[in-house]
Order: sequence, then C-alpha cells, then structure tokens
Amino acid sequence: MPAVYPDGWAIADAAHEPRLPPAEVETLLEVLNHDLAGQPRHCLAPVGIAENL
Repeated sequence: MPAVYPDGWAIADAAHEPRLPPAEVETLLEVLNHDLAGQPRHCLAPVGIAENL
C-alpha cells in the first residue's frame, strides 16, 4: 500500500521511498480524488483483518 506525505515523501511497500516534487504530489492527489469520487469517505475492514496484517 502506498503512502504519500505532504512534503512529497512517498513509500510503496516500504521497499521504495522516492521524494515526489510538489507538482507530482498535486497531480497524484487530483487523480486519486477523481478515481475515488462517489466512494464512501470511510470503510470498515472485515472482522479479523487486523490480525492478518
């Protein structure tokens, strides 16, 4: 699962830690907002999923 922080630091599966320029962070957020439009803001993990992580 990727994580992108406000300063552009990005982690993908903890194996890659690139630093994204501000313009790329902005583009990434725009694409994600578009792709996730209409989806619920929150979701619940199935029971027991936390024990498997």
